[in-house]
Amino acid sequence: MTLKAFQTLLETNQDKQFRIQLPDQNQIPASFHITEVGYVDKTFIDCGGKVHTAHVCQLQAWVGDDEDHRLNAGKIADILQGS
Repeated sequence: MTLKAFQTLLETNQDKQFRIQLPDQNQIPASFHITEVGYVDKTFIDCGGKVHTAHVCQLQAWVGDDEDHRLNAGKIADILQGS
């Protein structure tokens, strides 16, 4: 999914709760915080000498003691827009 498609999905569902599901199908607790949003731009050469690039948006989540904290999709959209 592209970052733009993700942002559109968040904006379309602004009032819905945002949850993160891990690759092992477990979900992180709903009381997580987004502590960092990063854009990673990677250029690398594989073992055959071919150059590749990868562009990734990375979210860093933190689960703290504030179990009443909840982020809806609209708040995540705001975070990604830098507001």
